[in-house]
Amino acid sequence: MGRLAHREHTSRKEWSVGVSLSLWALTLGLGGLGALVRWFSVEVSAKPWAAILAVNIVGSALAGGVAAFPGVAGSLPLIAGLCGGLTTFSTVALQLTPGQISRRPLVLISLAAAHCVGGIGACWSAFALVSTALS
Repeated sequence: MGRLAHREHTSRKEWSVGVSLSLWALTLGLGGLGALVRWFSVEVSAKPWAAILAVNIVGSALAGGVAAFPGVAGSLPLIAGLCGGLTTFSTVALQLTPGQISRRPLVLISLAAAHCVGGIGACWSAFALVSTALS
C-alpha cells in the first residue's frame, strides 16, 4: 500500500487510495448502526448467546447478498460498515471462554461450530441466491 496523500479534486477532498471522505463517513455511520442493532438484540434477548448467533448469521447473509451485486466495489459502507458492526466474532470468542456460558467443552465446541457453519453457510447461500436472481 502506498502512503495516504491528501489531494483536492474539484472542490472535494479525497484520499489518494480513491475512497472519498463521505464514503468513509457513511461506512463509519453504518458500522455504528450495526453495532447498535447488535447491542439491542443482545439486551432484549433472554439468551444473549442466541442473539449473537442470530446477528452473526444475518450479518453474514447480508454481506454475501451485497457481494453478489456487480458493483461490489462501491459496497464498502454496507459490507464493512453495517455488516461489520452487526457481526461480532470477538464476542463469540469471549462466550467460548469456559465458564461464560458453560464449562462443558461439547457445548462450547457446538456453539463455535454453529457460528462458523451458520455464518459461512448464510454468506454463501445469500451470494448464490442473489447471483442466480441477477442472472
